[in-house]
Formats: sequence, C-alpha cells, structure tokens
Amino acid sequence: MSKAKVATQLPALDFQVIFESVPGHCLVLSTDFTILAASDMYLGTTMTAREEIVGHYVFDIFPDNPNDPNANGVRNLRASLEKVIKTGEMDDMPTQKYDIRRPKAEGGGYEERYWSPCNVPVKDKDGRVEYIIHCVKDMTEVVTMSQQGKAHDKEVGEITQKLYIANKELSESRAFLKNIINTVVDPIFVKDRKHRWIEGNNALWALFGKSENDLLGKSDYDFFPKEEADVFWQKDEEVFNSGQVNINIENFTDASGKIHIISTKKARFIAPNGEPILVGVIRDITELHEMEAKLKESDEARLRAIMDHSGRPVYIKDLEGRFIQINSELISLMEIREEDAVGKKCSDFFPKEFAEKLRQNDLLVIEQCAAIEFEEKVPHKDGSIHTYTSVKFPLFDANDKIYGVCGISTDITQRKEVEAKLLHYTWELERSNQELNDFAYIASHDLKEPLRGLFNHATFLLEDYKDKLDEDGIRRLNRLSQLTRRMEQLINDLLYYSRLGRTELAIRETDPNDIVNEIKQMLDSSMPDHRTSITIPKEMPVIVCDKPRITEVFRNLITNAIKYNDKPERKIEIGFIPEVNTRNGIEKNVFYVKDNGNGIAEEFHQDIFRIFKRLHNTSRDKEESTGVGLTFVKKIIERHNGHIWLESEPQKGSTFYFTLGSAV
Repeated sequence: MSKAKVATQLPALDFQVIFESVPGHCLVLSTDFTILAASDMYLGTTMTAREEIVGHYVFDIFPDNPNDPNANGVRNLRASLEKVIKTGEMDDMPTQKYDIRRPKAEGGGYEERYWSPCNVPVKDKDGRVEYIIHCVKDMTEVVTMSQQGKAHDKEVGEITQKLYIANKELSESRAFLKNIINTVVDPIFVKDRKHRWIEGNNALWALFGKSENDLLGKSDYDFFPKEEADVFWQKDEEVFNSGQVNINIENFTDASGKIHIISTKKARFIAPNGEPILVGVIRDITELHEMEAKLKESDEARLRAIMDHSGRPVYIKDLEGRFIQINSELISLMEIREEDAVGKKCSDFFPKEFAEKLRQNDLLVIEQCAAIEFEEKVPHKDGSIHTYTSVKFPLFDANDKIYGVCGISTDITQRKEVEAKLLHYTWELERSNQELNDFAYIASHDLKEPLRGLFNHATFLLEDYKDKLDEDGIRRLNRLSQLTRRMEQLINDLLYYSRLGRTELAIRETDPNDIVNEIKQMLDSSMPDHRTSITIPKEMPVIVCDKPRITEVFRNLITNAIKYNDKPERKIEIGFIPEVNTRNGIEKNVFYVKDNGNGIAEEFHQDIFRIFKRLHNTSRDKEESTGVGLTFVKKIIERHNGHIWLESEPQKGSTFYFTLGSAV
C-alpha cells in the first residue's frame, strides 16, 4: 500500500485530546486570562480538576498565598502575560515561588511550590495575539533541596543532573509547545523561492490529506490539478515579487477528490541565509460558504413567505427596471407565472403611458436613494384602471451599493371612489349651507316683516280704536300682539340654533369660576328676590373654550334651576369632578349643576334637549319660553366635543353633568 493511500485513511486528529496529553505542564489562556484548556500533567501537579478550572479566571483559581506577606506570584505572572500580549513575543520567567491550594480532602491550606514558567503567544491570521500558552516546570524539589543546605558533592551532582534534566525537559516542552501551537491554529506552510514546501504544521497535513514527508520538498504541481496549481503559483509569485501581504479566496482539491474553499494569507520573509521565503496561513471556509448558501436560501424562503402573506402586490426590480421577484398577489393580479415575469419590464405588460410613469417613479427612488410614496394608476386585465399607493425603496448589497428597487402597492381604487363621493357630499353640504344662509337671511328679513306689520297694526287698533272695541276685541288684539312677539322670538331662536353649528368658536383660556360669579351678579341685579343659594364647593379648573357660549350653558342651567323650583329655599351647587362612574362607563373631567328643584321624570331625560320641547305647559311658560334653552346648551357642548346628561327624579332635584372634550 502506498504512503499516499495510507495517509488518506488516517483518522481526523482530535487536537484537544493531543493537547491534554502533552508531556508537560500547560495551560491555554485567553487574552483576558480565562483558562481555556489544561494538560493532564498540569492538573495532576497543581492538584486541580479540569471541570473546576476551565472557564475560570486564572488568578481566581491560583491566587497568592494569603499567609505569605511576601507572595508576589500573581503580580509577576500577570506582568509576564501582559508583556506577551503587548509585544507578541514569548516570555521566559525566572523561577518563581507560587504556592498552590491543597484540596479540602487533603487538609486544605496552601502548599509551597516553585515554578519555572514560560508564556508563548498564539496569533491569529492578522498577527494579533489570540491565545497564550502558559507552560511551567515544577522546581520545588530542586529549590527546596538547595534551601535546606543538604547538598554535598554527590547530592550537588544529583541536583545538577536534575537541573540539567529539568532544563532539557523544559526545552523539549517548549519545542513540543511550538508543535502544539502549530496544531491548534489554522494550517501554516513555508515555501522557498522555488515554491517548494519546506515547513508546515499538522493542520496543513490534515487539510491536504498528506503526510509531512509526502509534502516537504514538493510543489503544488505534484499534488493539485494544473488549473489550481497555476493559481497558487501566480499568487505566490505576486507576494515574492511585491513583498506585499496577499489575502485570497482559493479552491483546492484534496487527496480524496473533495474541493475545498480556502482563505489564504501569504507574506514574504527573509531567512537567516538571506533567501526569501513565503509563509502562508490557510483557513478552510468550505463549511462557512455552505452555511452562507443555506442562510441565503433560508432568507429567500423567509422573504418569499413575507411577500406572499403581505396581502398586497410586492415586487423587486433591478436598476434597469426588470422584475427580479414578484409575489403571489401580483402573480394573481397580472394573471401570469412568476417565471414569465422575471427578466421582463412593465412595458412588456402595460400600455406605454402607464409603463413610462411607473419607470419614472423607479428612477426617482434610484436617484434619491430613499423611500418614496407614489400614487400610481395601473390597468387591469378587465380593462378597468385601478389606483394604487406604492411605497418604493432602494435595496443595497453587502457593499452598500444599490442594486434594485422594492415596491409595495396598495389598491386604493375604492378609497378614491369614496373620496370622490365625499367631495361631492362636501359640495352638496356647502350648497346646503349656502341655502341655509339664504333661508336665514329670508327668515331674518322677509318672514319678520309681516310679523312686524301684524304687531304694528294690532298696536294701532288698540291705540286708535280702543274706545270703539268691546272687551273681547281688546283681548283678542292683545293676544295677537303676544303671538306675533312669540313668533318673532321663535324665528330668532331657530336662526341662532342654525348658526350655532356653523359659527367658528372663539377659543381661549377661561375661568369657569368667573363665569358663575358674573351670572350670580346678573341675577342679583335682575332678580333681587330669586331666593337662591348658588355655591361652588371647590374651585373649578381653568378651561379652553368659547367663553360667551359656555357662559350661555351655565346661565341656561342656572336660570332653569331657579325657574323650575318651588322650594322656599332654592339651592344650586356648581362644581367639577375629575372622574364619574356612569351607566355608560367612566367619564373624566366632568362639570355639573345640581339643584333641589322639581326634578324631571326619567322618560323625559332625552326629550328636554329637543328643540321647542317644553315639559311645563303653563300659560306663563308658554309666554316666557320657546323651549330651546337646553337645545342650545346641548349644541354648544357638542361643538366643544363634549356631551351632556342628567340624573333626576320628580321632587328630588336634578343634576346636569357635561364634559367639554379636551378643554380641561
């Protein structure tokens, strides 16, 4: 069987097992001094277990002996490790006193130990220290014997021999350590100027599936296909000739025929004999490329799922306007297969005037490199023209270079139709309002004119013919005058009500406490015998409103509370409640006017707000009231985005509650 065939049948090396079996006392540390691995000999000598120290901070595991005031092992070791990280060079330390802890099973405490340490950096492909190999030799016995002064000629010879052996073992350990470094990092190779391999590490042999003897002294052409070897030779020559570091992605075929994708970093050095050599570091990125391909496939599937479940047409175009991908919604809309759309442009599916407008919008997104919303019109297969609102945004590759445009469109045809109807209704409303204004003008002039004539004629008849009229005639003329005045008041109230819903509110900050006080002063002057106690238990907050209108609300509610109250002592309470529980839920920022008057039966709680509706049909009420006061109140409150309701029972008084939207 040939050597090459034997090499291909070797099992893959487990480098962690190799390191743990190293015939030396070794630790692998991270650059923050966390223990990453330990050799079996190190664990045995330091009386530790791998699971107890790996993953822990080295100085937590090996602190200074607290019983030794002169202990400086931690300080010295830390300084050496920091030096290695800073310089990137190996550091040999002198023999150190560094006591170790005994396990509790062996009595605990600390055991005196002396060590000869060496710290070696392990660098990544960019030359930065990635790990530190900490290797020690237990010198306790040697130092102890020296300190005890028991040395005599024979013993001195034995000690000298032990020191020699210890130094030799340390040297061998260091040499082995270098091999370990070569083993645990990426494959490394060295070539001479004739492109022959003159050095390599175990990782290199494993990657190529060859033994060290098979490779050393040979070139790439001895093992790889000519097309691959030509590439290696060319890249090596570039480094030899330029002296510049070269990083490449290359392919090579191993002994089993498997193609690998590798990242190589090559640099030129001058050997001690003055000859140029090439040093290269290889990283096998085959699995990474395979993983990226799977991730890309997964991302594409995820993107497809998102696009297909968006419920609206989604598409991706390249910079030339060709479809790269479309979702199921657009496929259904265009009644085509995706493969028939990919690579085509809008001009292949839509009339020229529509396609050109769509392309202009795409170009604007590309030019501005920003998301833009457009309103676009697109013909459907049935000949109908639909309106879409399309959000289009640029797509960038890994180098932040724009490569396409993505669009998400929403059919707003029905919304546009509704908007058109709303526009028509708005026009109709404006026309209706104008007619209402015209009616108001007619009512305020033309309708009032006959009433004034009737009133004047009735007055003239009473003045000029009173002595000729009997008592019934005089009574009828007086009644005619009253009715004409009442009719004029009804017209005025109707006009005022119509204007309440159309007149702009004069919004400003208003203190409702001042409003109530002004109404009280007005009542005291106009109704000195009103016998009413009007109180505000707690000051109400300042509000933002139309002051004259809100004054009218409070005046109507207060005068009604006085007018419809037959108690000897009338009481009215006015206030503000931050929160009220009602049958319809919680209401916030509520004003109220409460009285001890006649009260209102529940079946009339809604009727009292209807225009010209009166609950009290006495002749006095008919003459003095048109039944619009509470209608005005409700309208004014609704104009302030609020609402009004009441709680009342006959003979138990009434409480009117109202809100004013966000006025508070």
